[in-house]
Amino acid sequence: MTGMFSISRMEIKKIFDTLTYVFLIILFIATIIDNVLYYQMNLSKSVELSGNIGISLFIIQIYFIYLGSNMIGSEFSFGTSKMVFSSMFSRSQIIHIKSVSFLFYTSLYGIFNILIGLTVQLIIGKHFSSMEILSTLFSVWIVYIVYFASILSVGIFTISITFNRVYSLITGYVLYIFLYNIGIQIVERDDSWMKTIMENTPFYIASDGFSTLYYNIDDIIYLSFFSVVIYIIGLYIIKKRDLK
Repeated sequence: MTGMFSISRMEIKKIFDTLTYVFLIILFIATIIDNVLYYQMNLSKSVELSGNIGISLFIIQIYFIYLGSNMIGSEFSFGTSKMVFSSMFSRSQIIHIKSVSFLFYTSLYGIFNILIGLTVQLIIGKHFSSMEILSTLFSVWIVYIVYFASILSVGIFTISITFNRVYSLITGYVLYIFLYNIGIQIVERDDSWMKTIMENTPFYIASDGFSTLYYNIDDIIYLSFFSVVIYIIGLYIIKKRDLK
């Protein structure tokens, strides 16, 4: 158990590289700009207590795709896979520990999102009940976990096939950003079978729900099932392949 916690702590520390600090600075600036513009222009938000909206939420999406694609991919790209996966723990255990660590880390952004939004609301004089705050906090926290879990599973699956984090990154951005943007156009303008297919792809549902910070129960079940299945397949392939 101590060894698992040590690996988990090490994984969290590895996240905080130069790119992460750059991301946090950009996110901080984008969050300020988003909130100033929204309140000056009196715009509405899908979740009133959310603090990351618009540009700042999109930046988080880009960062999450990077993390999900890089979690295992960096070990193969930097040639450390044999060292990492040759410890006292099995490959499956190492990936499980990494996954839980990354899910915990990314879920914190959901909490920070609401804390930022709550702070802004208090500054402008709005107040909310404790139950409303906790309910919103929990629902947004779930959104962040479900969204990143889907990205992470796709990243592990792609890495299991390619052993290349660049391919994993490209796959993530194509599925969760490029394909989603195409899907928006299809859903808004088309009324054929293509609209039905696009609306039911896990990548469209995941990105659309994250952009509004809301998944209904069917979305959560569907995306969770998709993530678990893809995760297990990717894990199985990695267990069977020779490490580079």
